[in-house]
Amino acid sequence: MLHIFNDMNHYHKAYGYYRSKTNRLERVKEWTDTIYESNVVNKLTKSLSRKTVIGQQIRVLGIGSGDGKLEIHQLQKLAATFPKTSVCVVEPSELITEYKDTVGSNPIADSIKHGTTTTIPVHRNLKDDKAININVVNSSQVKAILDQLQIAYTQSMHTETIDITDFMDNSSSEGDILLDLLTFTVDFKKSAPDDVLDRVMRHFQQHSRILNNGNGIEKIFCETSSDIFLITREDK
Repeated sequence: MLHIFNDMNHYHKAYGYYRSKTNRLERVKEWTDTIYESNVVNKLTKSLSRKTVIGQQIRVLGIGSGDGKLEIHQLQKLAATFPKTSVCVVEPSELITEYKDTVGSNPIADSIKHGTTTTIPVHRNLKDDKAININVVNSSQVKAILDQLQIAYTQSMHTETIDITDFMDNSSSEGDILLDLLTFTVDFKKSAPDDVLDRVMRHFQQHSRILNNGNGIEKIFCETSSDIFLITREDK
């Protein structure tokens, strides 16, 4: 089976469809207005005020930022308090063009770098081509690394609702694309062994709920979650 990150065109198509079926943007905005503002913007304000460097430039590094629609709310929150906020984005796909459109009208978009490899490069120095690669890791791996290094953090769960009606319909090609995104596999229904496909479909059936939109049309929804880690380096 082919991992979806090995076919970026398919990934972008699947992710675009996935986003049209989820409330991710709304949930990210809610998180930004609550947890992010209090734990990042307000803490930065207090810290910098103590040092009387409130006018100092705030630099943000975005890695794999896509089209920017998920992080634009955080950037706007920072820029509202710190007008000198600037952002450098390393995005290895053609979505960097959409990112520029998303934030291009904001003063924070003064430094945008387009990654040129199929992995995500983080440039130590934007003046040269040296880079290191960052691999995709899961929450348990991140937590283990932070604990091992004794780095203080707070962990919160971010949930979102997905309309999975289409991929419960065996005749829906859009549903197949959505399932590809959720399983991180290209053509999952065709390439997965029958027993694996059966277990995955039963999993979603067991963790879904059917809702009526009021017009007699039933939709099937499930919830997914991801972890957010907020790391603060305390002054010694």
